Amino acid sequence: MDTMKSNIVVRKVIDSDVSGLVELFESIWPDISYNKKNKVNFVVLESTGINYCASNGSDIVGSRLSIPINFMYGSTPLKCIQLCDTCVRPEFRRMGLMTQMNSQLIEDFFSDSEGRKIIWNVGVAASRSVNEKMGWQYLDCFKSLIKVVRPLRVFSKVGINYRKLLGD
Repeated sequence: MDTMKSNIVVRKVIDSDVSGLVELFESIWPDISYNKKNKVNFVVLESTGINYCASNGSDIVGSRLSIPINFMYGSTPLKCIQLCDTCVRPEFRRMGLMTQMNSQLIEDFFSDSEGRKIIWNVGVAASRSVNEKMGWQYLDCFKSLIKVVRPLRVFSKVGINYRKLLGD
């Protein structure tokens, strides 16, 4: 296990990582049917989110990806990213990779003092428990502050092509 860990590097995702990320997602979520290649192309190549991966030489073994979202609090614009496609291959879990990828993403996102910022994360139960172990706090108040009347219109307003986001 120590040899495996010593070969792993946490780094920013680059364009040539697309196929490795698709392979990772296919192995982690084989029963979830969406076009993973189209979604990875959208997140990595078309969006301007902050994306990190854990790489074991030529294989990608973990990811912490995000997409930017336009978010307003009243009339105040907030710089916001939505976390997505976060995972680590089972044989590489419990090695601190998620913590390392998360730390890099946070450092990168908050590195400048440009405006107010927020990370939007609607995690599944397993993801939420990992995030809470890393010190994240989920704000239940967002549930009462947000009312989505026309959900599909929200995607177009924030500049997200929901078909690409779903991998169609």
